[in-house]
Amino acid sequence: MPKSKKSRCPATKLTPAQPEVAATLPSNLSSYIEDLAARRVGGVVNLRGISFQLLYACERMLSLLQPGSPVAIQLEGLEDVDMHNVLVIGQTEYVQLKTSVNDLAPARFWDMGVLQNFLEVYRGAPTATFTLVHNMRLAPALQPLVQGEPAALAHWGAKLLAFDKTLSREQSADFLRRLRWEYVTEAQLHERCVQALLANFDIHARSEEQYLKAVFYHAFDWSRQRVTVTYRHLAESIQGVKDSYSAAPLNEALRHNWLERVGYGFEAQRSATAYFAGQAARPHHIADHLPVRRTDWEARIEAGLAAHAVVVVRSSSGQGKSTLAWQAGYAQQQRGGQVYEVRNCGRPEMANAIVEYLRAWVRVGEQPLVVIDGLGSHVSEWAAVVERVADLPVRFLITSREEDWYRFGSTGAMVPVHVVDVTLGRDEAERIHHELSRRGLLADHTNPWQPAWEAVAERQLLIEYVYLLTQGELLRERLAGQIRELNRESRNAAAKLEILRLVAVADCLAIRLDTGWLVRYVADTVGFDSDRGEVLNQLEREYFLRFGTSRVEGLHPVRSRHLADLLHQVLPLADTLAGVCRLLTPEQTHEFFAGLPGLLAAPDRRQLYEQLAPLLAPRTFLEMTAALDGLLCGEALHYWQQNQTIIAEVVSGGGLELFVYETIPFAKPDVLSSLSSIDGLEEGLRHLLEHSHKLAPLVWAESELLLFASLLHAQAPLAVSKPSYLGLGRLGDWLHRLNLPLPLLSGCEMPALLLALRTKPLAETQELFTYLWMADPATAQDFTTQHKAVLLAYLKQQTDTPTLREEDQDLVAEYLLEFSDGDRGNDLSVERLQVLATFLPGYAHYRSSAVLFPIRPAYLYTVALMNAEKRMTADILLMPRAARINRLWADTILHLYRAKSVYEWQKHLLSLRQLALELAKRFVRFLEIRLEQQSGRDKAAIEAIVTQSEQLEAHRQRRPKLPANKFGSLVGDWGGLAETDRVLR
Repeated sequence: MPKSKKSRCPATKLTPAQPEVAATLPSNLSSYIEDLAARRVGGVVNLRGISFQLLYACERMLSLLQPGSPVAIQLEGLEDVDMHNVLVIGQTEYVQLKTSVNDLAPARFWDMGVLQNFLEVYRGAPTATFTLVHNMRLAPALQPLVQGEPAALAHWGAKLLAFDKTLSREQSADFLRRLRWEYVTEAQLHERCVQALLANFDIHARSEEQYLKAVFYHAFDWSRQRVTVTYRHLAESIQGVKDSYSAAPLNEALRHNWLERVGYGFEAQRSATAYFAGQAARPHHIADHLPVRRTDWEARIEAGLAAHAVVVVRSSSGQGKSTLAWQAGYAQQQRGGQVYEVRNCGRPEMANAIVEYLRAWVRVGEQPLVVIDGLGSHVSEWAAVVERVADLPVRFLITSREEDWYRFGSTGAMVPVHVVDVTLGRDEAERIHHELSRRGLLADHTNPWQPAWEAVAERQLLIEYVYLLTQGELLRERLAGQIRELNRESRNAAAKLEILRLVAVADCLAIRLDTGWLVRYVADTVGFDSDRGEVLNQLEREYFLRFGTSRVEGLHPVRSRHLADLLHQVLPLADTLAGVCRLLTPEQTHEFFAGLPGLLAAPDRRQLYEQLAPLLAPRTFLEMTAALDGLLCGEALHYWQQNQTIIAEVVSGGGLELFVYETIPFAKPDVLSSLSSIDGLEEGLRHLLEHSHKLAPLVWAESELLLFASLLHAQAPLAVSKPSYLGLGRLGDWLHRLNLPLPLLSGCEMPALLLALRTKPLAETQELFTYLWMADPATAQDFTTQHKAVLLAYLKQQTDTPTLREEDQDLVAEYLLEFSDGDRGNDLSVERLQVLATFLPGYAHYRSSAVLFPIRPAYLYTVALMNAEKRMTADILLMPRAARINRLWADTILHLYRAKSVYEWQKHLLSLRQLALELAKRFVRFLEIRLEQQSGRDKAAIEAIVTQSEQLEAHRQRRPKLPANKFGSLVGDWGGLAETDRVLR
């Protein structure tokens, strides 16, 4: 169609290449660049307009072009987009797009030539409609024309008649009636494009940006060539991206959304109500400028990120940690940086994929900021990621509750960790009130801030304070009102309440339920009166839950606690906890049982265990073991609370690592008694022995762990056939320690054992034989006697040990040591011998030696071979298995006193040494005074020594404990069974 066009650049004449001569730079380069940028601003405006028009073209193509449809879209250059249905003449639409940051006034609208261009087309297509798509605000004087008021139509009709003398009055009126207006922003167009891609083209979520970029480029190319685009063009463009994905390996972190790029600028507009009502903060809240800026805390976080690789924003729930983290990410993105969010990192393979993904983007010049919003079991391998990218310009911003930091944050990451402990104070509360008042967001502008602060001053929770200011009532009162309204609904009230109960209680335990499992469970137990999808949509709108991902998200811990209390004022909480237990994934079992003491009173827990035991009995051995391990953590914390004063005195005097083993309930090693018998150590250990006698007795027979284990044992869980033997040995170890009888399983009969050796991997058979030797040593001995040759052949193959032979009362293993593993000879030998001792524990000693191919001089590998030579007894080799539960108990208590990181521990140790060195210098100075016989200076020198000694002792007493190595988690390893530990870690 004919249109007025902007001036084109003239063709460039080609000439032979000339040698390049460096141009002389102006003396005032800065001023020159500023002038140049000012002169080139028109190009920026032009590019912005082209971008808007192409994005609109993409939205029209993605929304309208369908398989088998006759619709086509003709792209006319880069200035506007014309759309018509090629089969239905008379239903033609012509579109022009205009973009500007300024308001559109009537005079400027006429000067733009929109009406004049449309009028030219109208002469040839009098039945068409004409649409102006814009992202400008319309001036009030132009609104009457948009709304079709008669006076405005008459005014603009007169202007058209004056412009075109051949136009009749009836034609001008008809033309103006065919004029349409559409206001749309780039963000809205982007959102429509994404929705159309996901709905119409069968692409994976989280990959839509790449597809949209491809369509955008093709829209540019098709506009340049003035192509009439059909569905075939669009389908080929999208299929090309799919083929590219299939031709290249896809990172697992990207495939499974373990790590996501965070976008702030293209979120659809949302109501601010959800944010101020306590919804967990997300990036789009920051992009919408909803939070009140907390500049002091933001400055501390920014300073921490500038100086440290890892910054932890730590506080109790409801203090605005997430908001501060996403605000820092927004600032990073505004400076041109890229922000990522770790969604899942609970296993080593997840950490590997995330590290690989981050390294790839660093190679192309990015300096990412990685946000982990909320520590928990789902991101328990975060420290592994941090360590492995420590050499890269990657920074990490982590939010964590106090209790989660001690459970998942005190790891052995060898990087500096800067902790920002966030609180809400009186002065900040006043500033927040002032800012909310300035924005007009207060529920009652006449109320001062002091009454609201007094209502929340005890807990000082930001979420409660802001909710009270903006909504006029406490969060708990509002939730109670919503529940009353929900009870009055005639349909789906029961289903909604049950979903809220389950999700809120699980969130109190830091567990995110599987969406599919949750919906099926509620459908089976309560039922839905209408479409389940609509019920979930209503809950998303009313309670800010998110069901779109594989896990239910969106509740804030403070809201969850209120909901859990309100929804269980009549119904027992234990029933809901039993429902949550039914929905647990295997890796959530430990978290669930470890968190029960903090959620339910002791008498109610004992009743709950009667419901949980039948639920757990049919599950895997690993899940049953995880439950017992979790309960042990609760027992250890309860015992610590009973003896907290005594343990605090030990901490101040030193020796906690030794003392904590005096609290162990099973097979105490009597470390203190053994060491105190050594000459010279009696005095140093006296205070530890004295405090150990003050410890409250642990009445194990009344423990909840024994109660639950007995209830579980009564369900005969070992009699139920399981798909895997993983965890069987650990479960047997638990039952054996608790003096519960171990039945002989069908899998422990000789035919079943032979079948397992033929079909099961080493990790499972090792668990099976561990259990067999505990449950029935006589049967185990008979099997090994009759089938020793089979066992030796199996162990040779599974441990990659070519030579395995008996020598007298010893079992000797010889294996090939790769030169690259020369520094691991000790570990490889011990791992092999531990496996051998598990299957065949009857030998006096287990010996190992290694062989290296002599491809290098012998002196290069002599040390490696010496390290591989071992001679050990079964008791020593199986000690890690026996000590596992003791370590779990001790580490649960020690974790409460550990440093935030190895770096912090080393830093404190260095400062301790500096104080000790200064004390030594003061002693030397005192000796110099005595030698010089300057008696007048004795007193000052002695006072300096005393002062320095007191500082050193005070610093020593505050010395934190060394963080647990991340490779030896609370659960620990049985040498060679690292895979079985993965679920429990």
